Amino acid sequence: GLRTGMSAILHTWGSNLFYHPHIHCIVPGGGMDKLGVWHHLNGCEKSDFLFPVHGMSDKFRGRFMALLTRRLKEEGLVIFDYIRDLCFDKDWVVYSRPPAKGVNQVLEYIARYAYRVAITNSRILDVTHSNVSYDYKNYRKGGKHEVMTMEIGRFLSLLSLHVLPDRFVRIRHYGILSPCNRDALRNIQKQLDVPPVPKERTKKSYLEICQEKGWEIGVCKECHCQRIIVRTVYPVPRAPPFFVKRIGN
Repeated sequence: GLRTGMSAILHTWGSNLFYHPHIHCIVPGGGMDKLGVWHHLNGCEKSDFLFPVHGMSDKFRGRFMALLTRRLKEEGLVIFDYIRDLCFDKDWVVYSRPPAKGVNQVLEYIARYAYRVAITNSRILDVTHSNVSYDYKNYRKGGKHEVMTMEIGRFLSLLSLHVLPDRFVRIRHYGILSPCNRDALRNIQKQLDVPPVPKERTKKSYLEICQEKGWEIGVCKECHCQRIIVRTVYPVPRAPPFFVKRIGN
């Protein structure tokens, strides 16, 4: 009877840049009742898991087979009973484990790539007239760093797979975490002795962020001397609208 929420983040690539769509979900270990009072779900305060792992496996298997059956039925196809029995006789595996370095480490990991592209410049090691070489982690070998080399056209084709369609949302928030429930979320944060999110946020300048982080601004990393601005190149202003001049007969 509790109302909970979820934040779902779409991730379409693996470290090797190949197409690997999956979703990371952040789900609170509790919910809000009809009176707006927060309750922890039974066992969540003492356990690392919100749901039993084996229960998730059985639920996922049943849900997957039901959706597959419906989809094939739309195409005029039917799953034979012996194939269905083989699928349900197998133990489907849902991989779930507690975060190795705590919840904050998971949030930091997800936040790192939530608004980034599939590959950063630092991972691209070499570009020739025909090939591209880049660094990636081979998780089949324990996360060992290796070099992938491929033809430029193939590389651009892989990269374009991770460009989302127009108006497609990468991150979605549901339930009490959705944008329309911010007042309810602030109420929950007060109950949990968490500083509530301000109603209005002001963006900090890059200079303010550097000062808070203790980063040196305008200092050469090699000699640690203050850099001198020789010239400032401003962005080119946009061109005026183009009008077609009609000429009469």
